[in-house]
Amino acid sequence: MKVKGLLVLLFIFFACRIFAFTSLSDSLEHELLNQQIVDSTRLKILYQVSREYTFNDPERALESIDKTIALAKKIHKTKTIGDALSLKGKVLKNNGDFAKAIEVHLEALKIKESINDVLGQSISNNDIGVVYKSMKNYHEAMKYYRQSNHLATQANFGKGIANTLNNIGTSFFELRMIDSAIVFYNKALTKSQEIQDPACLATSYNNLGNIYGFNDKPEIALGYYLKCLEIDKSGNDAYGMTLSLLNIGESYKEMDQYEKSLESFREAERICIENDAKPMLKDAYHSIGDCYYKMKMFDKAYYYLDKYSELKDSLLSDESTQQIAEMQAKFEAEKKDLQIRNQNAELAVSKADAARKRILIYVLIGTAILILIISYLLYNRYKLRQNQILHTEILKQKEMRTKAIIDAEENERKRIAQDLHDGVGQLLSAAKVNLSSLEDAVQWTNEESHLRFKNAMDLVDDSVTEIRAVSHNMMPNALLKSGLVAAVRELVQKLNTADKLKIDLEITGLQARLDQTTEAILFRVLQEIISNVIKHAKANHIGIQFIKHDTELTVMVEDNGIGFNTQKISDFEGIGLKNIQSRISFLNGSVHFDSSIGKGTTVVIEVPV
Repeated sequence: MKVKGLLVLLFIFFACRIFAFTSLSDSLEHELLNQQIVDSTRLKILYQVSREYTFNDPERALESIDKTIALAKKIHKTKTIGDALSLKGKVLKNNGDFAKAIEVHLEALKIKESINDVLGQSISNNDIGVVYKSMKNYHEAMKYYRQSNHLATQANFGKGIANTLNNIGTSFFELRMIDSAIVFYNKALTKSQEIQDPACLATSYNNLGNIYGFNDKPEIALGYYLKCLEIDKSGNDAYGMTLSLLNIGESYKEMDQYEKSLESFREAERICIENDAKPMLKDAYHSIGDCYYKMKMFDKAYYYLDKYSELKDSLLSDESTQQIAEMQAKFEAEKKDLQIRNQNAELAVSKADAARKRILIYVLIGTAILILIISYLLYNRYKLRQNQILHTEILKQKEMRTKAIIDAEENERKRIAQDLHDGVGQLLSAAKVNLSSLEDAVQWTNEESHLRFKNAMDLVDDSVTEIRAVSHNMMPNALLKSGLVAAVRELVQKLNTADKLKIDLEITGLQARLDQTTEAILFRVLQEIISNVIKHAKANHIGIQFIKHDTELTVMVEDNGIGFNTQKISDFEGIGLKNIQSRISFLNGSVHFDSSIGKGTTVVIEVPV
């Protein structure tokens, strides 16, 4: 409900900044003319000038940034080089040169890592995430947002933590993973409340309002917008108050509470008039007119929509008006030229009957050729359809074979587990009973023989315990009786008994049982991942999340181990990664490995349900 209004408000915001920064930038550049200032002071002024130009004059910003970097290299100010490169990346991103922006941000990140600037690394990772978000590559953006959040936590940078949590939530929102977006927006809100930062609080309330508005829950959205308005009022933020009032009015309008909606819109109108904010005033007029229209008060609706139209027309720039006039003149010229050509053609046709006959022949020939082309295309389409049907059938048969193999494997596991438990286990138990009876019946000639007999009894006990453990691992009772959630909880509970490994489990939205095959595959895959972590990762902490969405289940496993190079994933056949990928592929799902040497591993599995 607020995208159009947001664009207008951003326009006003940057227009105000340009006016304010112009005088400030001119003042700073005047200081640079002073030849008496030392290089360190000159560097600070150059960097400040670069910042002032970053969002309102990209060309001058890039020129000033290059001067800043050159001087910083000359006097060996490494941190300033990294900060200036971050500014350059932002300018390139705003100019739409995303590939170059990422390249420059990575260069800045490398410099900040070399001087152990943890806070700077957090900012650079967030900047890279913003570029990937602009490219609509939300998975890659989320990767850098998470790293930025980790570094911000390490640096105890509360505002950075809150902002990155909001950014992660926004990535989930863009991927339409609404439940996950709400989780991270609420985490951001909690952090914003903890640090009591008004800007972060307003962002969190606004994001939560937007997401509930998107889900057609205006009552919940309204509550967040009202909290956002309180913050705007406390800071006397006219821009924020207007935006919040417009959102509040839209929420009331969706709830059919038109009087309250008009009250909010009129307050926004008043603020716009006081601050001469004509673009925002234009939107306020449109919202008021639409509200009156829904109230069937058509005279007032027409009055405000007419004011909206007039103001909209008045905001057109001279350049836009000139472009429209040029386009109109060009259209009229082309129209006149077309009329002349048509007249000449008609005259030529009337004077040359032979030419018409030739045209008729050409038309007939063209029609014949067109029929041949269409026939060929139809035949080719038929062949493609047949090939597609054949391909679909092959895939179906392959899927059936794969399912049969997996079912057979699970049935064989179940059979072997049952045979071990009911067969070998029962025989060993019976042997133990008989041996116990024998112990009481035999008169031992010496203590050594009796000790050997007890050792044999202990071996029988160990064998019974081992067989039960193997049987349970092959087919857990919890998986058969209670489903995936119970089996996973039982697995985590057993592994958490170890002193060297801590496992956190979080399950959201997964109440009902899944298909039996799906549950079995996911449990085996989770066993494989945890086994790999225990055997190879040298980790002491594992985080497991199950998040159930409307049509998708997301499983996320994170560890703080030694990690590995994902570019060489094909070299790791021995640890079962290929097996994990093939099983998830059978479920028409996807698995992503996010890892690097020394920074742990994150495995994200997404399966349709």
